Amino acid sequence: MSVTNHRSSRDKGSSRRRKDRGAPADRNGGDVQENRGRSSRRSKPSRSSRRRKDTEWYEPPPVFHHGRFSFGDKLGKGGFAFVFAGWDNLRNEPIAIKVENSQRKNASRSIKKEFRFATKLHAGECLVPKPIWCGRSQDRRVMVMQQLGDSLSNYFKLCGKRFSAQTTISLAIELISILESVHDIGILHRDIKLQNFLTAYRNSTRFYICDFGLSDHYLNTDNQTHIPLTKGHSRYGTVRYASMNNHKGYAQSRRDDLESLGFVLLYAARGNLPWQTIRDEDRREKWTKVFEMKRNTRIEDLCENLPAVFITFMEKVRELKFDERPNYDELRTLFRDEYDKQNFTRSTKFDWETAVRSQMRDSRKVRTKKQATRL
Repeated sequence: MSVTNHRSSRDKGSSRRRKDRGAPADRNGGDVQENRGRSSRRSKPSRSSRRRKDTEWYEPPPVFHHGRFSFGDKLGKGGFAFVFAGWDNLRNEPIAIKVENSQRKNASRSIKKEFRFATKLHAGECLVPKPIWCGRSQDRRVMVMQQLGDSLSNYFKLCGKRFSAQTTISLAIELISILESVHDIGILHRDIKLQNFLTAYRNSTRFYICDFGLSDHYLNTDNQTHIPLTKGHSRYGTVRYASMNNHKGYAQSRRDDLESLGFVLLYAARGNLPWQTIRDEDRREKWTKVFEMKRNTRIEDLCENLPAVFITFMEKVRELKFDERPNYDELRTLFRDEYDKQNFTRSTKFDWETAVRSQMRDSRKVRTKKQATRL
């Protein structure tokens, strides 16, 4: 397939698109701590001021949207938004609330775009948080959605920042299926990482994908044809897991989501990736240095002491053509066969299940004691 140089068409309208899309640094994924560099052409604020800015939380009102929704505890924050727990007073159910970070360019546009993608994916029966409402509260864009459980990142920390081979292989099977359902709707996620996979509410073995602020269509919405391969694009997502073609500035397609998933799985099984120690404040320099290290690191070395299925997976997704539909069944079968081959003796697939069940038992004991005290 021929490659169109994206830069030539970009020169004329660069100022217009800067206004529409924001600076490249604003296109990074939700992990602000990981991607907070600035262009070298701008003056850099002091590290202390950046840290103060990173730790500032939005203080929400008690209720909004005519009293229907109530804010609860803080859950987390990313590049474009703050996330809170909450309550739907009309439906009497827990919710999650995403509020734009007004200090970031295009935060409002990102949340509005995410709501549209989430609505389309949920209608297509993809495993995403159910979108409930999107509007404004105190001059900020707000998105209300179904509240789910902890992220895989939280469980990763609970398990000592490393998953067993049994858990990683089991996750691979589940997450490939989730990405297949998203891709079949015609959408790319473009920011695959542990933080963007959630477990179900009170069910830590059912998984969902979230955060579509960087997502885009890979099929033209008017005729459902695949977008052309172009180059000269800004790099999107989280640099640690970015695909090689993303680093090179090529338009992303389904193969890039899967390659990013491969890096995420390797990170989960290894507990680290060699390039995560690169912490340049300048975003462009960081992306360049990470790309050089990725390019000079063999997959065989990354997968040392891991089952060979991880090498096979990375090789297969890197062989995909730009507009080729991945063989998701074949990729799942690779990991299913490896799971059977390993003859794992533990009955539970996921490392955190024992800890979660223990926490639930302790919680029930506390509630029982409180009830007995009242009696």
